[in-house]
Amino acid sequence: MPANDHNRDIVAEINKKYFSSAKDEVNIMADLGNCTKRLIIVLTLEKILELAVTGYDPDHKIEETFTDSKGKKSHQIISSYIDKYNYATLKDIHSMLMDALVISLRTLFYCNKQSSTAGSFVMEIANLPNLRKLNETHLFNIRSGYGYFDVGFVTKKNIKDGSIKLKRYIVDLKGMGSQKSFMLTHRSNNYFIFYDKDSQKAQELAKEFYNSNYNNGNRVRNLPDIKEYEKYYFHKDQWPNKKRYHITTTTEKIHGWKINHDKYENLCKTNFDNIVARLEELSEIMNLYYRSCISGYFNNKMNINCNVFGSLPKMVLDICESFNVKCSNDLHNEVAMAIRKRIPKTIGVMLLT
Repeated sequence: MPANDHNRDIVAEINKKYFSSAKDEVNIMADLGNCTKRLIIVLTLEKILELAVTGYDPDHKIEETFTDSKGKKSHQIISSYIDKYNYATLKDIHSMLMDALVISLRTLFYCNKQSSTAGSFVMEIANLPNLRKLNETHLFNIRSGYGYFDVGFVTKKNIKDGSIKLKRYIVDLKGMGSQKSFMLTHRSNNYFIFYDKDSQKAQELAKEFYNSNYNNGNRVRNLPDIKEYEKYYFHKDQWPNKKRYHITTTTEKIHGWKINHDKYENLCKTNFDNIVARLEELSEIMNLYYRSCISGYFNNKMNINCNVFGSLPKMVLDICESFNVKCSNDLHNEVAMAIRKRIPKTIGVMLLT
C-alpha cells in the first residue's frame, strides 16, 4: 500500500462501491438476491416438470385416414399427442426463465475493474494486501467516535502470556488458540472481545475463486459454463458449422408408409451444476466478508429483494393449479427442501440480510 494511503479506510470504500444502501446505486447483495430469486423459480419449475411429463406422450397416436371427395381419393398419416398437464408449455416457460437467469448470472459474475459486480468485488478483495488488517482500521474508524471501542491484534506472544494491555485495560486471552484480530468494548466497565475470524477466510477463498474461475488472474467475461450457454442461446454467429443441434432420424413403417422421427440433441454442453456450485462459493465469500466488514447500521439500511423462498408454497401450488398438474399436498415442502439442500449458502446469505 502506498505510504500516503496508510490512513485510508479501504474497506469503507469497498462497502460504498459494492454494498451501497442507496437504492439507485450498485449493490451486489441485491444482484445476488435477484439471481437467487430467479434460480429458485427455475428449480421449482424443474420439479413441477418432473410431474407434468408423466402426462405427456408426443407420439400418442398415429392414424391412417382415407378421404374421397368428388371422385378424388387422398391418403393421410396423422400423428397426435397427449399433454394432460401442459408439459410442452411449461417447458417453453422454463426455457425462457433459464435465459433470464443466465443473464442475471452473467451480470453477477462479470469481472471488470469498473463494473462494480460481484466478480469485480472478488477480484478486488483477492488482491488486497491484508483484508484483516484493513478491517481493523475500518472497525476503529466506525466505532472510535462512540468512545467505547478499540481495535488491535493479538500476537502469539500475547497468547502465550495469557493477556494483552489495550490502553489502560488488561484483556484476558486464556483459551485463544491462534492469532486473531479483535475488537474490545469497554462501555459501563463491561468488557467483550469480538474476534474477526471471517475477513481473512473471505480473502483466502476470494483468491482461490478468482484464480480458478478467471483464468489465473486475467479478467474474462464470465465463467466457462455461462459462456457456453451464451454461445448457443444468445449468439447465433458463434455456432460451429452454423448448427445448434445434432439431429438423428429414425424411420418407422406404418401400413406401408415410412414415418420419420427426428431426435434433436442440443450441442450446448453447459453444466448447470457447475454454475450452481460457483454461485455457492461466491455466496460464501460474500457472507464471510459481510459478517466481518459490514457494520450493523449499514446492514439495516440495505435494500435486498429476495422474498421468493418465503412465498414458495403459494408459487408451487399456483403453478400446479394453473397448469392442471396433479401434485401432493406436501409438494411445496419437498421442493423447498430440495432447493435448500442444493443452494444452502446462497439462501443463507439472503436470510442474513
